Amino acid sequence: MKSKLTDAAIRSYGPHPKQYAVGDTSCPGLRIRVTPKGVKTFAFAYRNKAIGKVQWLTLGHYPDVPLAKAHITVNRFAHITGSKEEGLRFAENARYQSRLASSLRRRQEVMQGTVLVDVPFPDEPPLETIYNDLLIGDVETVAEKLVAEIGATHPVHVCFSFKVGNTPHAAAMRSMELMIGEVKPRVERALGPPLGAPGRAAAE
Repeated sequence: MKSKLTDAAIRSYGPHPKQYAVGDTSCPGLRIRVTPKGVKTFAFAYRNKAIGKVQWLTLGHYPDVPLAKAHITVNRFAHITGSKEEGLRFAENARYQSRLASSLRRRQEVMQGTVLVDVPFPDEPPLETIYNDLLIGDVETVAEKLVAEIGATHPVHVCFSFKVGNTPHAAAMRSMELMIGEVKPRVERALGPPLGAPGRAAAE
């Protein structure tokens, strides 16, 4: 189902027995997904040519992410590692941080004494799915995911979060160094330098 997404239209979309998505006719790829419990999430659907599958890039819950910014800024948790175990730990930290942030925004926080408790989202995907959806993996994997996502969403800005939860500082620094030193050159070879970068005008 497709329609021009507006705030009024999004507010009108009620829950169905099964999750459904409405595509934005004015922004190809952008979807608003509605769960059976009425939770609404912006996402981009795109075909990742590297693996030959359609993937979903979750942008955030509505109205935490307003419609006006849904296709402008992409905020991504990122962790570069060759270890599946380490990657899953990062995915768990990212899930923890997302839970807390969302509960605070919605004023639905749960406290145990003086400790803020992370509460699962309604219809929250399993950790393995979160791991696969985030920018987690070795240099080649993260570069391929990033090229596919940028090509699908055409964002104005991409913001990365490397230090989430109890992610070790050294691991976060290593990911930042690899992102700049090895992932960024691969992405630019595939997509070209960013707008405003030296040589972009000549390349165009």
